Amino acid sequence: MSIFEKAPVHQAGVHELLHWYDATPWNKEELRRHYRLTEQTNKTIRRPGIEFFDFNLEAVSLHNPSLLEQPVALQEWLDFLAKAHYKNPQEIEVLKTPELKEAYHMAEMDSWDEKLRAEYLEQQAKRHNISQYVRGEKEQSKAEGEYKGMLKVAIKMFKKGGVYTPEIMDLTGVSEEALREAIAKGQGE
Repeated sequence: MSIFEKAPVHQAGVHELLHWYDATPWNKEELRRHYRLTEQTNKTIRRPGIEFFDFNLEAVSLHNPSLLEQPVALQEWLDFLAKAHYKNPQEIEVLKTPELKEAYHMAEMDSWDEKLRAEYLEQQAKRHNISQYVRGEKEQSKAEGEYKGMLKVAIKMFKKGGVYTPEIMDLTGVSEEALREAIAKGQGE
């Protein structure tokens, strides 16, 4: 059984290392894949007892309805792996699997020693900072791309009319100074 925190995205790299691995990309809402060994020339012949299950915890976090199609104990364990740190005591007490209740209690940060708690919180902060940075970079790239697109539109509008008009600035959001600079540099030709 393999358990992924997020849907695997580097399938090509995995396929290069494990040529038998199905390189079909995962969807983030896809919960599970189930593999069985079959004979190559006669697909109806299966090797019993050897099966592989891959689970995507991101789909559990997104409340994928196919989670409910799994046995209750498996649902509870996948939910634990995906969201243990978000559960409150009332949610834990209604669980059906005693071993799982114990796992939740063991996972409570209050039972951790100070060093382990500090390491965990530091890792969480790093992870949060990295994801915030990546999100910010994506947003900035998107904004820069949109601005460059509007600059091209402003240049085309200028070339068509031959004057710096307030309408060009209003419609595109590009300043007259930026437009003059872009035209002087020969952009948009």
